[in-house]
Amino acid sequence: MLNTYLMKFSKAHLEQGQYKETARVLLRYNCPAIQQMLPVFKTIAIEVLAMDNIVELGVLRDMLSKLVENLEQQVAKNNPIYVEFMRYLVITHLLLVK
Repeated sequence: MLNTYLMKFSKAHLEQGQYKETARVLLRYNCPAIQQMLPVFKTIAIEVLAMDNIVELGVLRDMLSKLVENLEQQVAKNNPIYVEFMRYLVITHLLLVK
């Protein structure tokens, strides 16, 4: 039930370009690593990486860390989904250290 509301919330906020706020809410609710939410996480990652804003990158790193942690419990580390989000996490981390 919660995941349904998270999807509706995420879609509405992503349409308005509120990526940081959406990431914070998803982080608050433990970044559920379910198939239906993966496009939401991907959209947030791509859009925030394109903005290159330090504050938003920090929120993105936290969100991706939790998501990758959740994915580790569900899929193998060589799974393409895990590899993709791990790559976003590494890129985000490197942008924050520069």
